[in-house]
Amino acid sequence: MLLDVDATKLDDHSVLRNEKFSKIIFNFPHVGGKMKIHLNRALLKRFFQSASELVTLKGRVLVSLCKGQGGTRLDKPVRRWDDTWQVVEMAAHGNLVLVYVEKFRNDIFPKYTSVGYRGGGSAFHTDGALVYIFSKRQPLYPSLEVETILQCLGGQLLKTNFGNLVCESVYSIKYRNSPFDMEGSAVHYLCEQLKTFIGTAYVEVRHISDTDISLYTELPCGGPVCYTEGQGVERFLRHTLLDVLDQVLRLWNQASDDILMFPGLVFNNTGTDFSCPPLSCHVLLVGHDRQDISEHYIRRMLDTCKKDAMYISVDHFETAVEFQHRFISGKNIFIRNDNLLDEPVKVAQEFSFAVESGGGFTCTSVTLIYLDQLSELLFDIDNWRQLWTQESRVVLSENIPLFKHSCFDSRAYTFDICFTDSSNFSLVEFYNILWQVAGDIITNVEFLNLYESPDGWRSHCYRITYQSFEKALCREQAVIIQKAVIGRVLCVKLEVSIR
Repeated sequence: MLLDVDATKLDDHSVLRNEKFSKIIFNFPHVGGKMKIHLNRALLKRFFQSASELVTLKGRVLVSLCKGQGGTRLDKPVRRWDDTWQVVEMAAHGNLVLVYVEKFRNDIFPKYTSVGYRGGGSAFHTDGALVYIFSKRQPLYPSLEVETILQCLGGQLLKTNFGNLVCESVYSIKYRNSPFDMEGSAVHYLCEQLKTFIGTAYVEVRHISDTDISLYTELPCGGPVCYTEGQGVERFLRHTLLDVLDQVLRLWNQASDDILMFPGLVFNNTGTDFSCPPLSCHVLLVGHDRQDISEHYIRRMLDTCKKDAMYISVDHFETAVEFQHRFISGKNIFIRNDNLLDEPVKVAQEFSFAVESGGGFTCTSVTLIYLDQLSELLFDIDNWRQLWTQESRVVLSENIPLFKHSCFDSRAYTFDICFTDSSNFSLVEFYNILWQVAGDIITNVEFLNLYESPDGWRSHCYRITYQSFEKALCREQAVIIQKAVIGRVLCVKLEVSIR
């Protein structure tokens, strides 16, 4: 047993500094006295910074606070943010994120007695106290060197079985961290459920993946531009799985399968709207006259997830979008809430079309299911970034699938950035830099104003909102990111002057 240990200097302790712990617990920290909330925040901050040095990457740091002190959405009574200890904010200084909150249980600590500072005061109340459980994460920016960050802005190599592509880093990084490949992710879970559903309904099912189909097309399709490695030939990343339907049909026609299933990523153009993801997760199904597959599957998932307030609506149409195939008819499938104020969300499309075969035509069905849209509805996910976090998982509670977020609680920070432009300034490039440098944590960019002086120079002002759904982010870090990362990159790439 060690006594007289300074919780804010654990990493300096002669015995502890050489150790690593899977769990560090600090029950009811307090500096003593009343009306010293800023000092208690500082105590938490220094403790988290010190404990982070000793806890393993898979370890946990637990802090117990009296009711209402923490400042999270579970704290009761609810206080103003500036009247709390801001435990999530303080933990972020140690690259720690809140992953779980539970009630403080006295029975776990049978010999624990709540007393005042140095045992000299009266006992404090632990009724309603909460335990905040934190996990350590890698820092958002391991390096703040502008040269290192600028390297990420250039085209990055994306290796595929159909040739290597050079594309913007936001696409290559996201593609290599596909939710399809993250076991337990919401998209992976729904994809596996779809495989099971199809497998029980059809005898012969063929499964293909992105290794079997190219990521690009040679014809303009509305998707982002990419280039073949070494040749610099312009290509277009697929904007929908229908862009590569011909390749899928060739694989399907080579076998006698009842149905073919292809889960794949599609690429979206980045722009001014940071609520739209750069990549989306879709599934393509092909079969002979296999209508209503998606509708039956979606109904089953609504029932599995106990979404009684949601229902399916269908919009039929006679002429689908023009492709190289003879589309006959189709339908859009929406999920609606009982709340009439909510807009319906399209989660699937089905097409019937004629395929030439043996001198004639056979009726074939093509189904597109938008798994990311479906995931957000089924698991009450309000930001696409939560689908891409490495630590998020679908867990079963009484056989009902629930989404466990990578971060239980995270804060959003908003700052204004103003700069005078130059002859090299491009609004498109400005937004592109924001996406490449900080697309995972920038959730909104609002244009405030543009001032043009009589001398000809112009001043731009934007309001940027930052929020991390996987890694630690505090206000101080957000300021550093805007000034030392985004601001400096804008100065180098666009030759603007930050005001």
